[in-house]
Amino acid sequence: VSTQSTGHTAQAKKPEMRPIVLKGHERSITHLMYNREGDMLFTSSKDKFPTAWWAETGERIGTYNGHTGAVWHLDVDYASEYLLTAAADMTARLWRVDGGELLATYAHDRPVRGVRFQHGPAMAGRTRHFISVSDQVMGNAPKVLLHRLPAEYDPAAGESQFEHEPVRTIVGWSTKTRITNIAWGPEDATIITTGEDGLVVVYDAETGQETARVQAHTKSIRDLKFDSEQQLYFMTASVDTKAKLWDTRTLAPLQTFDTGRSINCCSISSKSDHVILAGGQEAVDVALTRVDPAQFHVRIWHRSLAEELGQIGGHFGPVNTLSYSPDGSSFASGGEDGYVRVHHLGDDYAALDEEVDVE
Repeated sequence: VSTQSTGHTAQAKKPEMRPIVLKGHERSITHLMYNREGDMLFTSSKDKFPTAWWAETGERIGTYNGHTGAVWHLDVDYASEYLLTAAADMTARLWRVDGGELLATYAHDRPVRGVRFQHGPAMAGRTRHFISVSDQVMGNAPKVLLHRLPAEYDPAAGESQFEHEPVRTIVGWSTKTRITNIAWGPEDATIITTGEDGLVVVYDAETGQETARVQAHTKSIRDLKFDSEQQLYFMTASVDTKAKLWDTRTLAPLQTFDTGRSINCCSISSKSDHVILAGGQEAVDVALTRVDPAQFHVRIWHRSLAEELGQIGGHFGPVNTLSYSPDGSSFASGGEDGYVRVHHLGDDYAALDEEVDVE
């Protein structure tokens, strides 16, 4: 596996970046994320079994068993104590990370597309919340639901200690578009959402009222990632072939990356001035047309200059999800092929910056 020259710069170096390939899912990967410390990796798939791995070695820790449909999304809390999952079986579920115990099941009236803990450790002495987003179905707008967690978890009380009804419901802006991503904004004051119609819409977390929106893309936004825990800016990735950086507080556009190909996922490095982008032709189209395998490469771009630095191949179909580790020393990608690939980045990767004029 090597980086390749992209034509934007001088001939790129070709460092060897041998991935660890994680083979634990039987169907396509839908989402992955590192925990805050970066030592664990969590993956979800259409095969119903969210999985935890050691990020350094790729050793599988275990699975979280209980969903009866594809798992679309997951989120691990600040202290790596609890895991949330969102699934097509119309439930969001709360698990204990260590041991995989199912703590609570939150029934919805339609498939659940995403879940997010508030910032900070969950159930560690103060009341915190999480959000879930349900699908737009049969002419009904999608909904963002705010759920309250207990201040502390009491093992003796069981599931009865959890409030199963949401404390607030935010109805999406259109009956014709799905909400594709949800995230808490800075200090948990806002909830940031993206849609299949290319909109970014921001809500006040306290009142549920819309406070801002921007037509960020011309087609569906597939991913939203922040720069760091400071959340100064975020990145969106779209089927319209572009990824963009946005100021979190003003929604002012900061940078555009035009890849010429559909983008499903993105991530911003905390260590270098790099972003990674990936995607590819839809799986249904791949079966019907001749495919250039280069469209499934993870593409490395210089964040400030919007210059492409190289590409890393390996997946045999569209890349659905990817993320840098919190310290920027590695990244993981998950594809339609059912594989997760973890790349530990060395000095050769850092030398990619020598290929562009950074003055």
